[in-house]
Amino acid sequence: MLRSRATILLRTVNRTLHQYFKMATNANPRVLTVFDNLTLHAIGSKGSELKLKPVVLFIPWMGSSKKAEDKFRSLYHSRGYDTLTYYTNPKYFLWPNSAMKPSSQLLDFMDEKTSCPVIVHGFSIGAYFYAVMLRHLMDDTTKWLSFRQRVKGQIFDSLTIGSVKNMADGVARFSTTNKIAQKTIILSLLGYFKLTKKQTKDIFDKMIDAFYNNPMSRMGFLTFFSKVDPLCDYESMIKLIEYWEERNIKVKFRCWDDTAHCRHYQGHKDEYEFLLDQYLSNLKLPSTTAKL
Repeated sequence: MLRSRATILLRTVNRTLHQYFKMATNANPRVLTVFDNLTLHAIGSKGSELKLKPVVLFIPWMGSSKKAEDKFRSLYHSRGYDTLTYYTNPKYFLWPNSAMKPSSQLLDFMDEKTSCPVIVHGFSIGAYFYAVMLRHLMDDTTKWLSFRQRVKGQIFDSLTIGSVKNMADGVARFSTTNKIAQKTIILSLLGYFKLTKKQTKDIFDKMIDAFYNNPMSRMGFLTFFSKVDPLCDYESMIKLIEYWEERNIKVKFRCWDDTAHCRHYQGHKDEYEFLLDQYLSNLKLPSTTAKL
């Protein structure tokens, strides 16, 4: 009973603080295109961007709408964070080597052009693209030293993990509701992955290893997934979480029974925000009110 009352009280305090932030921040964040595929949405004092106040590197899912993206950006803006949105390309998944150069360029930018604490929030193929960044960090431990030290939190929503068959099935269901079209997409993808195994599946496995042996695991992770998402295989996620826990890596996770790929916030808004706030508060980041 006491724990239940404490939880209700914490949620009430969170709502009050978020209402304050909404009044204190600009109604319309400043939007700046940094370079192709990377956009800054900034709140608070002009000129303070990417220097001291923590920023969220937000990497959405394939086919995300501006309306859906804005919900997550607003989620962070209402808590006093700026956001950097990086838009991935489907070819990064279909031909993994094509992601190597842009992921290296993003690392260069984050290392050289920012000096603030960073929180990474990656979704689906966006999280896969972040795994490519992690792979760079693992392969060359002498580069991007500033960025390594400033990543304070990592949040993963609907990781693309599991068998190629599950992924093909997930892509098909995510693309269309037409059963015939779904079957055609599945057969085409399975044939493609079989033909290009060394250039696709073998590299996928290498990128998944970057999640298992994440070089920046010191701060722990927060991850969201469900039991009914073929693109984020439930058993594979449990295996990954158990691997982290066996190595004393702090991991907070929430698995729902019913929500679809990248729809967890839409289906469980209050709980999602509550868990996110718990995780962020444990990071002990500089006050996000400093530049408001």
